Formats: sequence, structure tokens, C-alpha cells
Amino acid sequence: MERRIYQRKSVYSDYHHFQQLERNKKTSHRAWHPVRLIAFFGRFARYVRNNVYLCIIETLNSAKDGNNNDDKKDLQKEEEAHSRGEESHQCDHRAAEQEHESLCRTPGRGMGKGPDAAAMRYLLDTCIYIYLSTDREDLHPDVLALLSEPDTVMCISAETVRELIVAYNNKGWGNRKWKSAADMVKAIEETYYVEILPIQKEVMQTYSHLRINTAQNHKDPSDHVIISHAMTLHMPLISSDTRFPFYRRQGLDFIYNEK
Repeated sequence: MERRIYQRKSVYSDYHHFQQLERNKKTSHRAWHPVRLIAFFGRFARYVRNNVYLCIIETLNSAKDGNNNDDKKDLQKEEEAHSRGEESHQCDHRAAEQEHESLCRTPGRGMGKGPDAAAMRYLLDTCIYIYLSTDREDLHPDVLALLSEPDTVMCISAETVRELIVAYNNKGWGNRKWKSAADMVKAIEETYYVEILPIQKEVMQTYSHLRINTAQNHKDPSDHVIISHAMTLHMPLISSDTRFPFYRRQGLDFIYNEK
């Protein structure tokens, strides 16, 4: 009897042990060993680190590409602005050359009409020549249009040349544009094509009979010589001096340049 009980217990214990092993196999994946946990978290940390590193690299590359694109766009804008500035400068330069050619022509010749063409001659006062050569903005549009006519010949008196030389030597006028007074005088005919008229004895005779505008205190002898020169040669005189209209009653053909 005891033997049967012992055998029965042994069989029962073996069966119980077997069942316990089976349960352990089924639930063994739920039991995390510390070593397995450490390895798992190590792999997870490497995964996170690698992905974060890749994200940072991609972000930096995209930002760098964006900056490069912005730099390229800025460079293109600067090049376009520079090209537009050069084009506008060239247009202004061409316009200035055309205006200079319209005002500076060979004396006694209309533009494209040959040497025998009838020319209208005008005597320029000293101030008008100064405006023409350095401050053209002070010329009235009507006067500028008159001087731009194809059959217009611009002239100045030798007295005007004397005044310009004095202004160059004593007052510094034209020092930035010409190196010497001789260069300034040379430019009158060679650059601006303005004819210099000599003062003849007939001019002095007219000057001797000229009645001076004392009401406006006009005592400048150079003005008197220039006015007498225009009256002697029967040439229209262009000036911005408000005292010159007085001499119209003595035969002066006067054109006023209103600044």
C-alpha cells in the first residue's frame, strides 16, 4: 500500500514539474533579465542617437542650401541692378553726347547743310558762355532750343575771352575742368565750336557813342564793349543781365535768358 502511494506521489510530482516547465516556457519572454534590459536600452539609445544625428545633418544641409539659394538670388539681383545702372549710364552718356553735338558745331555751318548754308549768328554774353560750358541748366529752354538750331552759329567777343581768362586766373573759375587758361581758351573753338570775334576799330567807335544805363548803375566797361560789338555787327546778343534791355533804343537786338 505504501509503495503504491509513493509511486503515485512520484508520478504526480513528475507531472507537476512538467507542467511547471511548460508554463515557464510560455511566459519566459515576459521575464526580462537585467542583461537583456541593458542590451535593449543600449540598442534603443543607439537608434535614437543615429536618427537624431541624421535629422540634424539634414536640417543643416537644408538650411545651407536655403542660404546658398538666397545668396544666389541676391547676387542675381545685384547683377541685374548693376546692368540696369550701366544701361542707364550709357543712355545718359549718349544723350549728353547728342546734346553736345547739337550745340557744338563747326562755325558757319548748319548741321548737314554744307559750308554755303545760310547761318544765323548770335553773340553770347560772358555769362551765357559760362552756362553753356559748365552750368547748362541755367540756360532757358527757349534759348537752349535756339542755340540747338542747325543753322545757328555761336560767337563771343574777344572781350568775353579776356573776362574768362581773368576769372580763371583770379577767381578759380574752370580750374577743375581745364589745366590752364590756355587750355580753356583753346576749348572755346575746338570743344564748343564757339567763334571768337576780334574787336575792330568800328566797335570802338560804337563804344565811344554808347549812352550808358546810369539809371541802373550799369558801369561795367566789359559789358559796354560786348554790347557795342553786337550793335556794330548787327548780331543778336544773348544775356541774362537785366540791364541790357536799356540799349535796345540804341539799336541793340537783345535776347533775354531767364534763369
